[in-house]
Amino acid sequence: MRPRTKFRLLFAAAFMAGALLFGWLIGGEASPLRDFFREGELRKVWGLLHLPAVIVAAIAAGNPHSWSEPVFFVAFALQWFLVGYLVAGPVSKLKY
Repeated sequence: MRPRTKFRLLFAAAFMAGALLFGWLIGGEASPLRDFFREGELRKVWGLLHLPAVIVAAIAAGNPHSWSEPVFFVAFALQWFLVGYLVAGPVSKLKY
């Protein structure tokens, strides 16, 4: 595998892990920062950013009012992996 491709994949995986961690920090049940972000604008913006994952989960469940959580988490991870991969393109040009 070419070094640039390897970098892009690792960067995208780290970006996805960071998005998952950030999501847990602002909204997770056991998060130490849950009360701090309870009614902030950041939580609302974060919810809007993963709207595509919610739409995919609702389509997969066949019911727009009750979406599938496992499908949502896979779509959420895939969404942020793709965003990280796209961001890694310009970053990899700086590195290599």
